[in-house]
Amino acid sequence: MAEQAIDPNEAAVIDLRKRLSECDRKLSQYRSALDAGGDPIEISSWINETKSERARLEGELKAVPAAQRISVEEIRSMIEEVGDLVRLVSEADPDDKADLYTRLGLKLTYYPEKQYVEARITPEPPHVRAVCVRGGT
Repeated sequence: MAEQAIDPNEAAVIDLRKRLSECDRKLSQYRSALDAGGDPIEISSWINETKSERARLEGELKAVPAAQRISVEEIRSMIEEVGDLVRLVSEADPDDKADLYTRLGLKLTYYPEKQYVEARITPEPPHVRAVCVRGGT
């Protein structure tokens, strides 16, 4: 089974939240230890260390860039645009389609015995078409 790619920022947020939860768990244990009659001086140093760690983690959490979410309206707009593109491509001149498919790196392989078409897209890196080498002028 393929692993799902995760945004590095999202992974950082998940890790920071786990660590904050661990701080909260420790603080709860320290309070219980105080209630049970533990040494207040020693336990208060643990509480102060954990509170300091928690504050640091909260700062890191605030510094992580928020994921950009796409609104429902933006999704609808994209679907409409794709629908228009599909219609335009289906109605396009065959030579224009061939050029478009070439630029996309689309390769279709037909297997007649299976009545099956395999489609693969291998786009060129963006800089390949942007660079032009010319002879002396």
